Amino acid sequence: MIANEFSMKCNLLIKIINQMKKFTYLFRTAVLVLCIAALPSLTKAQVFNKIKDATTKGKTEQVKKTEPSSSSGSSTSSSSSSSSSSSSSSSSSNKRSKAVEFEIEREVMKQFDSETKTPPQPWEIATEHSLTIGRTGGARTIKGSVTATFQDGVLTIKGTGMMKNFASFEPRPWGAIRNEIKQVIIADDVYNIGAHAFMGCENLTSIKIGKTVEIIGSSAFCYCSSLKELNIPKSVTSINEGSDISCRTFDKCLSLTAIHVEAGNPEFQSDNGVLYSADNNGWKLLCYPAAKKGSSYKIKEKTISLWDGAFAFNPEITEVTYPAKTGDVGRLTFENSPNIRTLILLGESVKMIISRTYESSLHWIPFVGVDISQVKIIVPASIFSKYTTNNSDWKGYIDNVVAGDF
Repeated sequence: MIANEFSMKCNLLIKIINQMKKFTYLFRTAVLVLCIAALPSLTKAQVFNKIKDATTKGKTEQVKKTEPSSSSGSSTSSSSSSSSSSSSSSSSSNKRSKAVEFEIEREVMKQFDSETKTPPQPWEIATEHSLTIGRTGGARTIKGSVTATFQDGVLTIKGTGMMKNFASFEPRPWGAIRNEIKQVIIADDVYNIGAHAFMGCENLTSIKIGKTVEIIGSSAFCYCSSLKELNIPKSVTSINEGSDISCRTFDKCLSLTAIHVEAGNPEFQSDNGVLYSADNNGWKLLCYPAAKKGSSYKIKEKTISLWDGAFAFNPEITEVTYPAKTGDVGRLTFENSPNIRTLILLGESVKMIISRTYESSLHWIPFVGVDISQVKIIVPASIFSKYTTNNSDWKGYIDNVVAGDF
């Protein structure tokens, strides 16, 4: 039985790796790690050996396809032309690859879900947490009782305590029926929403968060592409961005129009549906929803920084104004927001974070999936030279910088 399961799952991994031969090494490595995490019954050595065989074969085939012809009729000029063509096509390929990788990631989830059986309800999903006792501040670790049930399209989380934090692609009890989930209800006395809890619930349209929830885990709503609005109660004091840049908390919520925050929340605020958090006597812009209407937006005054992918996947946005205190443009800020045309920077020392010299590193630059030749970066005329003269922060973007009359 174990041997059959081992063979079946390894064949699945080989299939996935073979599908991804043409994509970035970094992305394939990330998926490989996630695959291993999703197969706890197998030893790492067993999985690595199977994957190594598959990837080695894939790399060999790639090399054979890309090796130059050894024909004696090949000329230096044709080689040069081929190199130039390869370089120009590489940039175009890089712009498309994020969207393609998105589809591959979804396919990976589907394949793993097909191997997952739904256990009997209710599903126990509690985890240990620290409980402060009395005024002395003493604490003890307890494990509450948190369960999940599903009926008629509604997933209900209830009990007392904290939900488990799931690893990316780790099987969740509702994994096999995730696309049947239309609504999630987090009842009172549950203290958190676990990391990756609802990742990939593509037909989820609404979430009701209980008034005791304090923490929203990283990537909790990633790939919830039908989620329309989110209401965050005043009890929430932490929303974890997480370290997985490929699947951020609100990443690929393609139908999300607004994130609202209940009045009295000490850590978060909504500016007409745009989510901010308190940050060093200022603000951090966390999420400009992907389906928010409007072509221009002025970032809130005293905003110091932005979350990765703050304006990602929004087809409407064309112009964004950065206030004087903002320190940098941000990473992956306009990822696959194809119509961004104008950035207005009011600060004297706004940084690009990473120059186009490193544009092949798709996990960092602000304009993945954007035709940068169409983007104007407008700065005050009085400091124009600071952006265009020996400024390594803007290397590669200097041709996009123009002086404005503010």
